[in-house]
Amino acid sequence: MREYTEQHYIPAASAYRLRTADEGAIGRQIVEWQHTVDREWGALRFGDLRVETNADHHVFEIEIFLNDLDPNAVRVELYADGINGADPYGEK
Repeated sequence: MREYTEQHYIPAASAYRLRTADEGAIGRQIVEWQHTVDREWGALRFGDLRVETNADHHVFEIEIFLNDLDPNAVRVELYADGINGADPYGEK
């Protein structure tokens, strides 16, 4: 029970205190961000994808048209599955 409390309840309580500080300013920012993303999502689009392969790595570059979304409000991640159930290629 102690481990569960230390790993789950205490961090959750700390996060709650942060979210409710300044009359919930962070919570309002999160909700405003979500509304903006919801409003602009339909206009978001991806352009050309370019992949450059060097000896031991790949470099991916893609155009992303954010419409009115602030580039600082988004993050793009690349996810790769391995071929035929194998681990994805590359360093961890």
